[in-house]
Amino acid sequence: IMQKNASIKHILISLTIILLSLTVSCGSKNNNYFSLYRIIDHLREKNIVESPLINLDNKLPEKIENLYGKWTLLENISKKDYNIWAVSTSSPILASPENYDPKLIQLLYNHKKILYSTASTNKLHWNWLSSNEMIELRKLDMFDRNKNGVILPPNQYIEISKILPDDEITLDLFVTTEAKNQQLEAILSIYANNKLINNLQITNPKFHRIIFSTKLGLYNIKFKNSSNNDSQESNEGKNIIIGMIKFRANKDVILLHVPKSERLKNFPNLIKYKTYYPNNEQKSYALNLYNHIQNNDYINDTSVRNPFSMITRTYINNESMLSIIAPPVTKISIPIKLPNHCILEFGYGFLGETNFKNENAKFTINIKSKYRSQEIFSYTGNPKSLNEFKHKKIYLDKFAGEKIILEFITQSFNIKDNSYKTIPVWINPILYNYKANMNPNVILISIDTLRADHLGCYGYHRNTTPNIDLLSKDSVLFENAYSTTSWTLPAHISLLTSLYTNKHKTYSLLQKIDPKIPLLSNYLRKNQYYTAAITGGGFVGYYYGFAKGFDTFKDFKAAGDLSIRDDEAELLYKLASQWLEENKNKKFFLFLHTYQPHDPYLLPSHIKKAFVNENDKWQEIFFSRLLINKDRYEISFSEQDKENIINLYDSEIRYTDEYFVGPLLKKLKELNLFDNTLIIILSDHGEEFYDHHAWIHGHSLYNELTKIPLIIKFPNNLFKNTRVENPVRLIDIMPTILDYLNLNYKSTKLDGKSLLQIIRHKTSLSRTFFVDLAFDKNNYPSIIGAYTGNYKLIANIEVRSPFVEKILYDNFFVELYDLEKDPLEKNNLAKYQNYNKIINRILPNIQTYISEIKIENATEVKINPELYERLKALGYIR
Repeated sequence: IMQKNASIKHILISLTIILLSLTVSCGSKNNNYFSLYRIIDHLREKNIVESPLINLDNKLPEKIENLYGKWTLLENISKKDYNIWAVSTSSPILASPENYDPKLIQLLYNHKKILYSTASTNKLHWNWLSSNEMIELRKLDMFDRNKNGVILPPNQYIEISKILPDDEITLDLFVTTEAKNQQLEAILSIYANNKLINNLQITNPKFHRIIFSTKLGLYNIKFKNSSNNDSQESNEGKNIIIGMIKFRANKDVILLHVPKSERLKNFPNLIKYKTYYPNNEQKSYALNLYNHIQNNDYINDTSVRNPFSMITRTYINNESMLSIIAPPVTKISIPIKLPNHCILEFGYGFLGETNFKNENAKFTINIKSKYRSQEIFSYTGNPKSLNEFKHKKIYLDKFAGEKIILEFITQSFNIKDNSYKTIPVWINPILYNYKANMNPNVILISIDTLRADHLGCYGYHRNTTPNIDLLSKDSVLFENAYSTTSWTLPAHISLLTSLYTNKHKTYSLLQKIDPKIPLLSNYLRKNQYYTAAITGGGFVGYYYGFAKGFDTFKDFKAAGDLSIRDDEAELLYKLASQWLEENKNKKFFLFLHTYQPHDPYLLPSHIKKAFVNENDKWQEIFFSRLLINKDRYEISFSEQDKENIINLYDSEIRYTDEYFVGPLLKKLKELNLFDNTLIIILSDHGEEFYDHHAWIHGHSLYNELTKIPLIIKFPNNLFKNTRVENPVRLIDIMPTILDYLNLNYKSTKLDGKSLLQIIRHKTSLSRTFFVDLAFDKNNYPSIIGAYTGNYKLIANIEVRSPFVEKILYDNFFVELYDLEKDPLEKNNLAKYQNYNKIINRILPNIQTYISEIKIENATEVKINPELYERLKALGYIR
């Protein structure tokens, strides 16, 4: 694959990189030679000189209640061996039932603590239930993934059992119908223990609020579609869709579990708990801080400590940044020895309410050394005057070589510190040597839904990708690269974790990245790479956990019809170009992602559609709309219409190549970054155009969906113009990057393997690898595929495609294809008995793959309205 002199060149370059890294390594004992120093990573409690966050628990509002004579026996939930008694609190508890904290809540008898336990035990114990609950609809039997809600046909109902306090209960609902005619009316009846609470008339999508009174006890809340269905005509569109059910109350419930074998003469008579209801301004501000800490979505990195919970992720204007919460008065002191050519870079701004004009805060940065003390930055303002985060760079050359103390201070003016309504923050302050970037930069580009055989460099008959084709001549092109699945979310998690789906366990759109799993960004971050991402959002967004390990993570602000951007590729280039200009002197990892070729197939009006004819039926197409209430296997088009659809798809690819890839490569050359940057272009999955009797993606594991483009341009064009036939995997990308950069990752269990040995022609061609796919909301695969040599075996646990011949083999419906003779996967060899030996050889690998799946409670994502619209626009919610 490569010539001998190229190998020698690579060895010399690698040795040079190793020698240079020894002088700029973050592992150096003398931090005078650091290339990047994150204040957040080195923040410890000893550095926090002053802050309201210190001992915050002691500043929260507390209630002490006498429970004498208030306990009620709940006979309908008591068990054979123990009784359950309950009492309502007078205020809501400021804590989480899942994470008991004795500093926040205690149940006492004569000042002695009663055992707290959520698990079954034969001892006297207690726990509590929050009355504020968002019901997890996906766990209900009638939940529909495509509608993202519970479907209630006429006369059907669901029931939810819940222990409620002696209080007024607020029930919030989001409800709509399937009616296309909004004049058709459906009726949703709500009952509490068979007593009618309300009849809601449902037409348009709408939020509803119902308030009803309860006595302490167990309630069955029934939601019934009471619409008349006497005839088919009147039944049309009367299915009700419930998209949200949320309970709220001002009291919570304490449960006491008393073994019947134990004679309890006296019940617990006292409860202490922190509450949401403060009794003075100082505690109000402490509560404001506590609520922010509890509600922020900061994903803890194992490499980052979080003293006094000061580190958070701010998410403003679709950009997530690591930040330090600095409520006034906060003083942070960092001792450090500065290198030559050092820049301090940081941001500053406010979190919380923004309508307090008089809440002025002063941001100050001081440098103190043996020789001098100097204020290097000062800003005084309020959320109105500073309506967005500001960023600043300060050159520290005159302090080069000095041991200094760097102070970050926030103070408040014109108001009492303890009544502050907003929270000042420092945005990811870093120090870096702007002349120390010797190691290669890394740019990872994912073009969503890019089918490999529609690129010119992969043999396509159209000139769809002239810029990618040109780059491939300076690169290694992998002719047989495969994803781990056929849709966006799990594929990108595999890309950035180097794990098969059965290891990262994300099969459904309701699941997100397990925060315990490190991403590629974490590894590079630990090795002084400045990490940034700009993505199309949706499944590759902040809400699904992809921001972990990134210094800054930006997903697109949705705009236009149903949150669709027709100019996403252009916008991505503009944002990436601006970012490169601002960060060209750092050693960086930049992850770029776009949905441009993804359905719907749209292009800006000012862009000529490269392959669409004037006489074509569609000049744009929304597949997700065409498939509403239709089966993707049943809908069909004429050959002319099919060609029209492919024309639109190919035009999207050409637009992406011309307005994103080409300008980006040109920009890298203008900034003198191209030669020293590892550039990887790939996709997460392909797209089907009725190759196997279906459309778009996410429904099967045939090669039009799982085979992806993969092009790696190494620094200084190492291995240029190389084509690799060996099958490789999406999960091999991460270890390849780490291996090339000489970064240690071998102690981590990754499923992928570095491709450097394959490029050097030193690895065997034979290895088995897997793809899988789960239908609907399942957290278990419905289809698993295994590649071994030139054979591909697909084991169907569930069959939906009419293309699949139902050949039962050891509890699977199996398909076997010889990819060398049948690359389009049309001839299922499993129907011939003489291929049983091959099936018997491959199938145990699939069975082992399945056995390694651990059914656990997945980390769930909260789908807010903006994310809902983005996923709906992409066709994942219909």
